[in-house]
Amino acid sequence: MARYVIRRLLQAVPVLLGITVVVFLMIHLAPGDPMSAMVDPRIDPAQLEAARQRLGLGEPLAVQYVRWLGELLRGNLGYSYMYKRPVAEVVGERLPASLLLGLATEIVVFAFGIPAGVLAATRRGTRVDRLATLFAFGGLAVPSFFFGLVVIRVFALQLGWFPSGGMVTPGREPVGLEGLLDVAHHLVLPALVLGLVSVAGLMRYVRSSLLEVLGQEYVRVARAKGLGERVVVYRHALRNALIPVVTIFGLELPALVGGAIITESIFSWPGMGRLSFEALLRRDYPVLMAVNLIFAVLTLLGALLTDIGYALVDPRIRYD
Repeated sequence: MARYVIRRLLQAVPVLLGITVVVFLMIHLAPGDPMSAMVDPRIDPAQLEAARQRLGLGEPLAVQYVRWLGELLRGNLGYSYMYKRPVAEVVGERLPASLLLGLATEIVVFAFGIPAGVLAATRRGTRVDRLATLFAFGGLAVPSFFFGLVVIRVFALQLGWFPSGGMVTPGREPVGLEGLLDVAHHLVLPALVLGLVSVAGLMRYVRSSLLEVLGQEYVRVARAKGLGERVVVYRHALRNALIPVVTIFGLELPALVGGAIITESIFSWPGMGRLSFEALLRRDYPVLMAVNLIFAVLTLLGALLTDIGYALVDPRIRYD
């Protein structure tokens, strides 16, 4: 297993390099540049060009990429045009908020998705199964931004149970028990919006996988031996049915940091998703490159953890 992990990590290096090349080209070939978003459009063209040269934006793309890669290898993510600060500091401030929202979202997803899928599979064809299926299709069909706006209107504006946005109450520091409870109060709505939308897909995965496993011969043998239904489902069938869930967990890993751009913007949550949206609007190339680099690393890491998870869930899977 150790040799397999090392081999996968070495294989990820050229993949990551290729991703950075593609992202770099896509960002720099898009119309406009940081100067067009930063300066007065009435500025003298000569002054604008001089500013572009100072930032190195007038050099060939190959030269700009090599310079960026060289700085990256030295641990320097660059300097943000928008925030006038090192990119590492900007990302470091937003990363904890995204991790908090991502972890809360995943707790909602797996705490509700797996039990709901098991319940729907074991009650196949009943009213419970039909209601769960209706919920799943509704969750997959309703856009998260629409769901988020409805939740804000009902629970924040009309009922006043939760704040409509932000991470903390203005003027209050997130320290101590009172600050922790304040952050948790602000976290409820965005975590529920992101989580409940994703619960639908996970529930369908678990239901379909568990139904397939329950139809296999070894499950029928277990029932023929007189084992209780709960023992058959939870001790014998569910473990094999969770293999697709391992795949979902690996795919969800980037979401722990990325969250959802639209949802974070709706709730004014100061995370990485909102940061990438703001950087895109302002054409802040260094921030965009840093954010996409983090997402790429997490995606590759998620794929590796998925393969390792397969071996943990299914003893028949071995990696040489």
